[in-house]
Amino acid sequence: MKKLSFLIFYIFLSLFSFAQPIVYVTPSGSGTGSGNSWANSLSGAQLVNRVAIATAGTQFWVAAGTYKPTTTTNRAASFSIATGVSVYGGFAGSETSLGQRNYTANKTILSGDIGIPHDTTDHSALPVSQADNSYHVVFFQDVDATTQLNGLTVREGVANLANGPTSYLLGQEVQANDIGKTGGGIHNISLTKCSTPSITNCTIEQNRGSFGSGLYSSGGTCGQGSTFLISNCLFRANESIGLGSGGAIYLHNFTNTSIKGCLFLDNRSFWGGGVFVINCNPQITNCIFTGNHAGFNIGGSGGGLFVDAYNQDCSPILYNCLFTSNQATGGGAVFTGSFFNGTSTPRFFNCSFTQNKSSSNSGGLFPFRTVPMATATIN
Repeated sequence: MKKLSFLIFYIFLSLFSFAQPIVYVTPSGSGTGSGNSWANSLSGAQLVNRVAIATAGTQFWVAAGTYKPTTTTNRAASFSIATGVSVYGGFAGSETSLGQRNYTANKTILSGDIGIPHDTTDHSALPVSQADNSYHVVFFQDVDATTQLNGLTVREGVANLANGPTSYLLGQEVQANDIGKTGGGIHNISLTKCSTPSITNCTIEQNRGSFGSGLYSSGGTCGQGSTFLISNCLFRANESIGLGSGGAIYLHNFTNTSIKGCLFLDNRSFWGGGVFVINCNPQITNCIFTGNHAGFNIGGSGGGLFVDAYNQDCSPILYNCLFTSNQATGGGAVFTGSFFNGTSTPRFFNCSFTQNKSSSNSGGLFPFRTVPMATATIN
């Protein structure tokens, strides 16, 4: 009898441990609103609370529509996703498997456009009405690699909280207490452990902030061995405020980061119109950087990519990437520099540079001479 009881307990424990509960979400909800089926879908207004408290292994299947982190004007509200939780978009509302969804046709939008609705993000001054948008649309803290954001559009976050500086000298690092100015679209931060979500098949567009307007990620306590994946994403029309850095992405202190198959289109910043990396060695593979701007004619650098080594090493590796029609004052496509005893040796394999423009130095790749000298290897 003991053996039978133990066997039953073991089977129950196994089913409990390995089952991945699915929560079905639609904009208005349906039926009982429990989320246990499409017929009883959770309402969009409840999504922000559920993703924050869900247990690891929970999947949220979110139907097409627009979802906001609050119905109030609380700009601190964001979709804070718990570790081990997966949020999938692109559903019509009848699917029975992930493979049936179509995130291109069924756009699932996480929007920071709270307060006054229908604000726009363009390349002019920040609209007054947009000053009420959420500081961060999506927020990750200390999450592991099983945490996923997949098949969603993240847009219209505005990280312009009046704390910390609005600009930095070359080589300076953004600190954790500058959180209100970083990551208007997605903010990922490591405080007590390395935070490594997987962001796949997403569109991150029309977000603002001083640093990493589309996505800001700080490794902080990660160091060697940290991993972070950004795959098959579109970063479009994200823009830094003032003399900021990283129109699309600001990546800091993540050693083993992989950015694969992404398109960086029409993003703007003073430093690093597309991507700004500091003190990390990401691998960037099969990506396209086009139409990005970095302080053109006003002193900015790195239209597509800015590589910054601050008292450490920062040597990204790029494979099969295309830089085209990017602009900056220095380094229309890429600017690489090392500061305060930092070392920077980026490597480019089978990468193409075409029709990039600089108003001062090098339309393609500009290595900034410091001690030690920044170098680049192009094969």
